Amino acid sequence: KVGKFVFGDMFEINVKRTNKPQVKENCLVVDAKLVPDGSVWRTRRAGDSFTKFGGGTKSLKNFLVDKKVPSRIRDLLPVLANNKTVLCVGNYEISDKVKISDETKNAFVITIKQLKIKE
Repeated sequence: KVGKFVFGDMFEINVKRTNKPQVKENCLVVDAKLVPDGSVWRTRRAGDSFTKFGGGTKSLKNFLVDKKVPSRIRDLLPVLANNKTVLCVGNYEISDKVKISDETKNAFVITIKQLKIKE
């Protein structure tokens, strides 16, 4: 869904559509055609898997540990997912499954801003 919304009182997610996709700092860019219908923003769940940018699949839990995401944030972090397949992890990374290429004509530009830190 395109637009701006608050996720869990802690993050603001802004999704814009563009027909001139290019990687920018402080945002994630995904190929709109490769995001499956029914994908939703949610928090992580047991059994979630993530295909890292550049290849290689691992559990979302292990990915977050490897990225040194603070444990207090892990269960609150927004992820874009389709069933157990995670396509975007907060502001950290997109899945190799939705990366843009030279053939990408439409993309979503995603920015996620943390509103506050829970103690």
